[in-house]
Amino acid sequence: MESDEFLRKLLRETTMEKAPDDLIPKVLKRIEIPTGPLPKWEPLISKRGWTGIGVGILSLCGMALLPSSFFQELTHTPINGMQWLEVFQWRGFQFPEFSKTTLIGSLAFGIFGLFHIIWMKLHLSRLAK
Repeated sequence: MESDEFLRKLLRETTMEKAPDDLIPKVLKRIEIPTGPLPKWEPLISKRGWTGIGVGILSLCGMALLPSSFFQELTHTPINGMQWLEVFQWRGFQFPEFSKTTLIGSLAFGIFGLFHIIWMKLHLSRLAK
């Protein structure tokens, strides 16, 4: 209780100091404005890069929707007369089976993610101008 009364007495006795009237102009004069031309703004990922990313994601989504039997058909014997291709034969790669709900949810999540990336890119491009 005594400390509260002491603090209240000190606050009543002290007055608020006022900043000088020319404080803002003095501060603004100290801020240096960069001279010379500004560097040209360039995006981190080019349009060609975004196109490649989009095509890659869409192709992965398309591959996820294909049945596993499609990939088993790709592993037939090599073309006759080219026995050296046996070394490079692709051996039965299979995607795991997912429920349709999981596939549709993942696809929707990916599409909305792409839309969000495109929206943010356009929004930040407008802000940079």
